[in-house]
Amino acid sequence: MAYFKIFRRMDYPLNPVIYLKIIFGLLYVRWSHIRRSSRLRFSPPNLVLLLTSRCNKDCAFCHYEGELNPDQWQKDEMNLSQFTQILEASSAPKVGRICFYGGEPLMNRDLFLMLAEAKKRKFFTSIITNGLMIEKYYRELQQAPLDLMTLSYYPEDLEKIERGLPLLGNSTVINLSFIVSQNRIKQLDEVFAFAEKHSIAMVTIENIRENQASNEKTLYREDLNLKELKDKYQSRYGKNILIRWSDFNSKPKSAAKIQCPDFWDTVLVNNKGQTSPCCQYPLGDYSGDLTQTNLSINSSELVELRENMRQNIIPPKCQGCHYLYAKDPLYS
Repeated sequence: MAYFKIFRRMDYPLNPVIYLKIIFGLLYVRWSHIRRSSRLRFSPPNLVLLLTSRCNKDCAFCHYEGELNPDQWQKDEMNLSQFTQILEASSAPKVGRICFYGGEPLMNRDLFLMLAEAKKRKFFTSIITNGLMIEKYYRELQQAPLDLMTLSYYPEDLEKIERGLPLLGNSTVINLSFIVSQNRIKQLDEVFAFAEKHSIAMVTIENIRENQASNEKTLYREDLNLKELKDKYQSRYGKNILIRWSDFNSKPKSAAKIQCPDFWDTVLVNNKGQTSPCCQYPLGDYSGDLTQTNLSINSSELVELRENMRQNIIPPKCQGCHYLYAKDPLYS
C-alpha cells in the first residue's frame, strides 16, 4: 500500500496495458528467481544504464573505487544515439523502469535528451545521484519530469543539497539512500531528521560492501538489535516516510541459502551495449553486445551465475556482498 501511495505521486501514464505488462514482468521475474531458473524467457522490466564513468565525489567505500574518472572517460559516456539503439534491441525491455546510473549521471550532457526519449516511450524513469548538481539542473529535472530520484546522503554535502532540493518542488519523488556500516550506523538519527525536514517520501538503508580502500566494516545481524532499530524508526517516522531496509546478513554459514535476485531482475548496460550481471561488478566486467544479439539475458555468463546460485555456490565476485543472504526490501 505504501508503494502504491508513492507511485500515485509520480507523473506516470495511466495506461492499464502498460501496468499489466509491468506487473506480469515483475511476477515472472520473481517466479523465475524463486524457481532459480537458469534461463529467462522474457527480459525483466528493469533496465539500468551506466551513463558515465565520471563522478564528482571520491568515496573510498564505493564499489567502483579505483575505476571512476579514468583519463579516457569519453569512451564510457553514453549519448542519445547509443541510448536509442539500446532501447531498440530485441532483448531490451519495452516497458518498466529505466534507471540512469553512474558515476554521477548528471554529469552526462545527453541525460535530459535520454530522459525525454524514455518518457516518450512510456518508461518509468529514475536516477541515482549524489545530489551535488541538483541546484544546477533543477529546471531540466522539473521539465523532464523525472519520476524517482534516489539521492545519496553524505553529511559533508548537506549544505549544497539543501539549496537544490527545494528548487525541485513536487516534480520528483525522492528516495533518500544511506549506506550504513559499523561506524555510519550512528548517523541514522540525522538521516531521518533530514528526510522529515524535506518531506522526503522514502528512505532506503543499505549495508556497506567492504573493500580494501576503506576501513568501513559491514554490519551483521549479530552486531545490533535490528528489530528494535527498525521499530524505533518505523514508530517515529513510518507514518509519513516509506522506510526500506536492505536486510542485514547473518555471519556467513555454509548451509545458508543465497537470496540475491539481481541475476534475474535487472538488465545492466553500458554505452557500448555491453551487459553486466550486477551493478556491484567491476566496470571492466561488461561484455557482449545487447544491440547485436537477443541472448544478453541468457548469456553463457548469466546462465552459469544463475546455475551457481541454484546450487548455492557463491560466485567469486559476489563474495562479501550484503545481498547474498539478505532479501531485497522490494520482495520482503
